[in-house]
Amino acid sequence: MPSLIQLKSYCFSLLFLVAFGTYSQNEIKEKELTLQDSINLALAYKNHAAEIITTLQFDNAISEISLANKIVTKINDLEIKADVLLTNATLQYHLQNYTQASKLNNKAIETIKISKNRKNLARAYLVEGLINTRLNLYSKADFYFKKSDSIYKVDNNELGRSSLLVGRGINELKKGNPTIAVNYFNAGITQYRKNKMPYQEAISLVNKTEALLQLEDNPEQSYLKQAEVSLKEALKIIDKRGYVKLKIDSYQIASQIALRRGNNPLALKELNTYTKKTDSIHSIYIGAISSSID
Repeated sequence: MPSLIQLKSYCFSLLFLVAFGTYSQNEIKEKELTLQDSINLALAYKNHAAEIITTLQFDNAISEISLANKIVTKINDLEIKADVLLTNATLQYHLQNYTQASKLNNKAIETIKISKNRKNLARAYLVEGLINTRLNLYSKADFYFKKSDSIYKVDNNELGRSSLLVGRGINELKKGNPTIAVNYFNAGITQYRKNKMPYQEAISLVNKTEALLQLEDNPEQSYLKQAEVSLKEALKIIDKRGYVKLKIDSYQIASQIALRRGNNPLALKELNTYTKKTDSIHSIYIGAISSSID
């Protein structure tokens, strides 16, 4: 049975062939493309890059974004240019290269303001909020989340507003407010399941587990038990979808749960697995950052 990732790559290749026949990439470069052909091709590269970023296929994502960049430099379409910049910023965010991510994202914001695409502007503000959360600039993150929410609210975009919930939850978790964070994650999980947004659901469940582990059990609530259920639900999605980074994070959280249960050998085993896998992807990050800058 092919994996889900292999199937998605096959589908991308199939769509590419449907759109552009049997031409090779070199032949496409030499072929005179219409403006719409160029836009469609840039979007195809951009969308595929966005899809595979979460599975840590950074080399492929960088290649796809580079191809998209080459196309957008030759066409006068600000919306496509901003869209590609946003995807590039998202890649740098996943590479934990947050300063570069913010630089690219702010370029996208300036471009979007000219094109006046409110939906993309709201999305860019959301990305900037996420970046600032990771930079420990929590008030600045709140500022951008609110700017994003204000656009979605005026446009009556409930799906867009729901996409903010995980970011706001992570921000509250980093600020040391686990109860508020859990409330955001719970609200988000409900919406992500309803709207079939598996990555947002998985990352919400992982962070919800971490937040629950910061709460002390009492006679009325077993937060540890809730954390175990939350992690189990997260892993169902993570293993099915191949979200590698979230899988690695799950080992550290599983170690904390085992430690709370008094199972020290299991806690040590999970922590060692987390450490080894984190070390193994560190070189991937460094290489990918270097490639993306080159």
